[in-house]
Amino acid sequence: MNDNFFGLSICILISFIHGRSYHSKIPHSLLLGLILIFSFLSVRLDAKSLFLTSLVLFIIYFQYFLYRKLNWLVLFILIFYSPIFDKIMSVYTPNIKQYLTQLSYWTLKDLLNLSDISGVHFKQGSQWITIDSSCMGLHMFKTGFLVLLILITLKEKIENLFYKYWFYFLLIVVCFFLNIFSNYFRIILLILLKNTQAGTIHYLIGIVCFLLYQILPLYFLVRYCKPVILDVKSIKSDDISPSSIIIIAAVSIFLVCIGYSVKRNQNKTEYVLNGLEKRYPIANGKWVEPDVYKIFTDNKLIYIKAKYHNPLICWTGDGFAILDKKITEKIVRGKMEKVNLALITNKKDTIAAYYWFEHRDVVFTSTWKMNLQQILYGGKSRLINENYLTTNVSDTNSVVASP
Repeated sequence: MNDNFFGLSICILISFIHGRSYHSKIPHSLLLGLILIFSFLSVRLDAKSLFLTSLVLFIIYFQYFLYRKLNWLVLFILIFYSPIFDKIMSVYTPNIKQYLTQLSYWTLKDLLNLSDISGVHFKQGSQWITIDSSCMGLHMFKTGFLVLLILITLKEKIENLFYKYWFYFLLIVVCFFLNIFSNYFRIILLILLKNTQAGTIHYLIGIVCFLLYQILPLYFLVRYCKPVILDVKSIKSDDISPSSIIIIAAVSIFLVCIGYSVKRNQNKTEYVLNGLEKRYPIANGKWVEPDVYKIFTDNKLIYIKAKYHNPLICWTGDGFAILDKKITEKIVRGKMEKVNLALITNKKDTIAAYYWFEHRDVVFTSTWKMNLQQILYGGKSRLINENYLTTNVSDTNSVVASP
């Protein structure tokens, strides 16, 4: 949430200084509806970031209530600062990282005499080159969208005109792919300059690629594409009706209650181990993070985590390559259940990683289905990840895990 605070603050500021005038009740109803939906979801899903989004929407709603001006692009950008975008990226980030690394390998294969690739490891002669993927740059998506919002705001303020809505959408799509493009060149430069591990120069190369391959193209695109829509005359709400005051006060009290409920639930992490199967030797484990419990056994490594952790991101961040991923079956809670199975390797070790989600003793392979269950019935959810060393790197069908 702290990473999003700056971006959300910029969105609030821009919503006050720049927006289109609207005289219809559609923005009023839309904003109020979004506030109620995000607040409800923040309680059911124990998501503080969802509550923060609803709070920002309320501030924008209050601004619209006073000045009848709304910046739709701000609402679009808010999507990328919400857990919805974080969840989508958590699903696709491991694959994006792997594809970018593979593309970089094939680009430099002949130039640097590279002979093999495993995850984020390149083999050159008898040595392995490892790229630090913890700062792969995909977190710069949000920064890119925020810069795009600022560029468009400045352009529209200077021209005193507005872009069409389809052009907003086009720029967002272009910004998305430019981020991937800049990360590709970042990996190429890191390898060519032999600076693949985290450090000052390493981060500086990432910033230069971000500015050169993402921000600069966006700047020229916004600069040479002229906005064409005139704003309608603004109508300021000088006379505030009693009913409007009641609505604002009611929503304010509602958000205070929601905020208290979310904060109280966020401080409770014991649910991660509550109702855990007795076969897990909790005494052999320890808390490695406030919501991550690690258990050591002779033949496997077990993680019991809060639901929002993605084991594939953790493994690829540690340099592992995903060889295969599929749905399989495993004995969970005394019966055969469908679970996720990923076969990962870093050349030194090959691991069969089983993981699934639990909510009210029901097993899920998908976070979307698990979240839907939590929205409908409430309660807490968790992720269980069991990891086994294996010698087979080509066929997950041969991997057998004991219950």
